Amino acid sequence: MKFKFPTSVKILLVCFVFYSMMSCSSKKDVVYFQGAPLTAFAVPSFELRYKPNDLLSISVSALNMEAVRPFNLSTVSYTSVTGKMSGPPVQQSYLISSDGSILFPVIGRLDLANLTRNQAENLLREKLAAYVTNPMVNIRIVNYKVSVLGEVKKPGVFTIENEKISVLEALGLAGDLSIHGQRKNVLLIRDFQGKKHFERLDLTSIDFFTTNNYYLQQNDVLYIAPNKAKVSASRFSPSTGVYISVTSLLITLIAILIN
Repeated sequence: MKFKFPTSVKILLVCFVFYSMMSCSSKKDVVYFQGAPLTAFAVPSFELRYKPNDLLSISVSALNMEAVRPFNLSTVSYTSVTGKMSGPPVQQSYLISSDGSILFPVIGRLDLANLTRNQAENLLREKLAAYVTNPMVNIRIVNYKVSVLGEVKKPGVFTIENEKISVLEALGLAGDLSIHGQRKNVLLIRDFQGKKHFERLDLTSIDFFTTNNYYLQQNDVLYIAPNKAKVSASRFSPSTGVYISVTSLLITLIAILIN
């Protein structure tokens, strides 16, 4: 007489198979830059442009340092609650206003929004030439930050020192995507002219290197959504997988003993 499994056992087997399938990710969903050629190719160039709410450190120098003194902001020192200095003196910064300008000593209003660093430095040098011989200008953005959220190992907000960072470098700072992160559907959130703009990035495609979103701008946000397996698993308690594994083992033992 041929033995038949009870209906309840069959249901458990189906559940186990379904859970196992949902817990797996295929190679095409995980591997980066599929089909990459073994040749070099250029990525789009990038040069940061200033936006409202950027904080700029601007220093002016010349052979006659006394002549440029009026054009440099004073430094400030911060003290702790005990009255001791908490760090070295820091030069004050200029905040680009909502209309894209700053107020510079002696010269007055300067429109810097949408200018690159070189363009802004050249503009200021031209203005200073009326007051100083051969002025030298150095501008740095001090609040260049990007955020990486979602299915990464170390989500957070990262301050960028060199005014240039790619999506891959930002993900590296965040410890890379977890195995549950969607590599084909990375969301880029960007502020542009007072509005939020959304772009989708596919990190599994080699074409990603040729997009204009290869480099991040200041205050960009990367969000990595969980894949279907992670979403499905979140519906169960952490012990669900253990229960299913134990149940499947018992079913296997029963089948062996019966046969």
